Amino acid sequence: MRRPAWQPYGVRTRQYGVSDLTADRGAPLKIDVLRPGSMIAISGRLGATTVADVRNGLANEIERGTGDLVVDLHDVELVDATGLGVLVGAHRRADRAGRRVVLRRIPDRIDRLLVATKLHRVLCIDRSEFQLDEPISA
Repeated sequence: MRRPAWQPYGVRTRQYGVSDLTADRGAPLKIDVLRPGSMIAISGRLGATTVADVRNGLANEIERGTGDLVVDLHDVELVDATGLGVLVGAHRRADRAGRRVVLRRIPDRIDRLLVATKLHRVLCIDRSEFQLDEPISA
C-alpha cells in the first residue's frame, strides 16, 4: 500500500506537527485587559492552537469600547499564519465598528514578519517607544 510523503509508514493517524503548549516549548497564551475597551496585552504564542481565545478577546474589546483599541504585543513569542489572520480579522471588525486596532510594542521578529507579508501596510502599527512606569506631566 502506498502512502503520501507526509505520512510515515506504520502510523495510522495524520501527524501535522501540532503539539501541546508546555513550559519547555514556550509560555501559554495570556490575554490581559489593561483598560477595558481600549488596551489589551497579549503574551505567549499566537498560533493555531490559541487563536480562538485571541479572536474572542479582541472581538469583546472591540464591541466594548470606542476609539482606538491598543494591542500590546511585547511578550508575544511566536505568530504563525493563523495568528496573522486573527489580527487582520480584528482590524476588519474594528473598521466596521468605526474603530482602529493599533499594534504597539511589536517584537523585532514579528515586525519583520509583518513587513515580509506586507501586512504593515494594512494594520495600524505604533512604533513609538514609551514607558508606563514614568509619570506623565500635564
